[in-house]
Amino acid sequence: MLFCVFVVSQSRAIAAPIDLRPYWQAAQAQIDDFQLPNGLQFIVMQRPQAPVVSVLTYAAVGGADEQPGQTGIAHFLEHLAFKGTTTIGTRNYAEEAPLLTELDQLNRQLQQAQAKGQDATALTQRFQAVQAQAAQYVRQNEFGQRLENAGAIGLNATTSADATTYFCSLPAQQLELWMALEAERFRQPVFREFFEEKAVILEERRQRLDNDPVSQLLEALKAKAFPNQPYGRPVIGERADIAALDRATVQQFFQQYYGPNNLTIAIVGDVDPAQVRRWANQYFGAEPARPLPPPSQGKAKPQAGTVTIKARSQPWAIVAYPMPAARDPDQLAMQLLAEVLSRGRRSRLYQTLVEGDRLVLSAQAFPNFPGDRLPSLFVISASPRPGITPQTVVQAITATVTELQQQPLSQAELDRVRNQLRMDLLQGLESNAGLAQQLAEYQAEAGDWRQLFRDLEALEQITPLDLQRAARRLFQRDRQLVGQILGEGT
Repeated sequence: MLFCVFVVSQSRAIAAPIDLRPYWQAAQAQIDDFQLPNGLQFIVMQRPQAPVVSVLTYAAVGGADEQPGQTGIAHFLEHLAFKGTTTIGTRNYAEEAPLLTELDQLNRQLQQAQAKGQDATALTQRFQAVQAQAAQYVRQNEFGQRLENAGAIGLNATTSADATTYFCSLPAQQLELWMALEAERFRQPVFREFFEEKAVILEERRQRLDNDPVSQLLEALKAKAFPNQPYGRPVIGERADIAALDRATVQQFFQQYYGPNNLTIAIVGDVDPAQVRRWANQYFGAEPARPLPPPSQGKAKPQAGTVTIKARSQPWAIVAYPMPAARDPDQLAMQLLAEVLSRGRRSRLYQTLVEGDRLVLSAQAFPNFPGDRLPSLFVISASPRPGITPQTVVQAITATVTELQQQPLSQAELDRVRNQLRMDLLQGLESNAGLAQQLAEYQAEAGDWRQLFRDLEALEQITPLDLQRAARRLFQRDRQLVGQILGEGT
């Protein structure tokens, strides 16, 4: 759907934004929300345009909730949540369960033997034999196959610093099947194939982090910005922490954070809200609420610093600044500043660093790294051209953000980037899946899904002076963090 009209005059196209309030009001009228007695929150949006539905379960737990020494556990649990239950994913759970218990015991014995430098050959052989025996009871990916056989697409999950989400889209007539399966996997999960999945995650870490210098630089920058704090730890986990995790620890983490009162479910599509409410009570209502652990705490340190990595890689430059958490009054203005800096060929970084001075091949600004529940980072990342040093690029980036502090944007530039951000937000609302994601996230993080529409309205009220004030608050030189990749031998 197009939300702007273009009036052509003297060969120039001028954006004339349409009043979107009627659209937002109509959208809100289609949404029903309710909470079960156990605290599980549901948001249901009726969109009968096609006989499909998108569903999303939002667990308010991510990497920021992990304890030191247990990094990566939230992401590990996301993988294990697809392994089934006492009735799904097993040929005979009564016979499988003792083997899983024995594997846990053997794993502890192996870790103790290795820590003492003892010969663990016999233990290893026994572990492998029991593992092979347990594998005979596994119906691999049965949970996913049941849904995919019913027509589900996009079945997946993601873990961030702030949350873990599980989602898919499926034919509307299969919604009850999804609700029954989703309720079961979070009521009685079995974390089978635990050690096989650990190997998968360690390989994922190798590919995503160990072999990627830019990712390593970002992780090092986070650690510098947030020492001994939740956002300073890698979401995928430290290698040693992943290797040391056991099923009992993951099960305890699950019990702490996957109670119904820490979950939000969004359902968007061709649904009957009254029927959804009945199914919600039928399938999810019996699970009792659990005590919630205290929320993670963190505060960005206003410190300058530099992180340098030497690698066989192209040079890279990053400039980052501590920024406030999501519900700060300047959050929208800072998101707009990222648009001003790097959205398209008319952005400040492209015009100055890519085309103007020809210092970089590409540049990008992104706020809220690695999350927005806590104070985080506003990151500007750039790939220098051959022969240009990262230090030169850092100086150019600093000069570019200083201009935003010294001179307000023109109204035309603000209107352009606001239209772009508005379109991003509204295009996300065009799809059932995008709506489910946004509604669940706002409900969980802001406490009310209606805040999504309030933010869309607030976006229209931001002025050039608001952006200048936000830039002065954000881009403080004495809080600047610099990251750089230097080629080996530099």
